[in-house]
Amino acid sequence: MKNPAYKDFLLGNINCDALVDLPQCSNFARMLADIRVGVEMCRESCEYFSVCGGGEPVNKLAANGSFASTETTYCRLTKMQATDLVLDALERLPLKKTRRKAVSRAEVCR
Repeated sequence: MKNPAYKDFLLGNINCDALVDLPQCSNFARMLADIRVGVEMCRESCEYFSVCGGGEPVNKLAANGSFASTETTYCRLTKMQATDLVLDALERLPLKKTRRKAVSRAEVCR
């Protein structure tokens, strides 16, 4: 995968650069910062954040062109839809007398 914004993911030369020096590479630092921004954007805007924790960075990059982004098709189909289906199924189950209260969708997706 190539991406000019992230210098095609070139982080060094395996023949002369040490892996322990990767965090000091400006391109690595930019990717990490953008991933963190994307996770924070999800935390602030998505009711499903507690289910996925901010998504899959590579899916954000492929779908939105940046790690610093939010919702993707992958997100909608594998996290949101799946969560909604499970919660809908749970809502249809009869409550047992031993349960104190039903859990709302908002509580699960906080």
